[in-house]
Amino acid sequence: MAKGWFRLAQAIAGLLIILFAVRALIRNWGELRSQSLAWQVRPGFLLLSLALTWLMYLLLIYGWRSLLRDWGQRLEGWSAARIWIVSSLGKYVPGKLWAVAGMAVLSQRAGVAPWAATGAAVVMQ
Repeated sequence: MAKGWFRLAQAIAGLLIILFAVRALIRNWGELRSQSLAWQVRPGFLLLSLALTWLMYLLLIYGWRSLLRDWGQRLEGWSAARIWIVSSLGKYVPGKLWAVAGMAVLSQRAGVAPWAATGAAVVMQ
């Protein structure tokens, strides 16, 4: 039963994150459109940007997982990636603490001490 409630809470949190992100986009859309930019789509630059972004995430996740390992915590690579990426979405929710809180909760559910997950994330920042 508790797992069902947690899934429901995750779904609601995900929906809230999407709503806050859309709200921020709508709020800033006029300012974006008022910029005198010449938009050009260059697939090579888009692919390079995507590759660099994923490389950055890979390095952040690897560093976070290495700190966890050094503190005696074990977390599989895919689980670490899922926790890092999902909890990072919390920064779009007002309050500034949701990303860290999400990381602590998701890590604890994966068998990692919340203090270690939070501490390692703070050190990585």
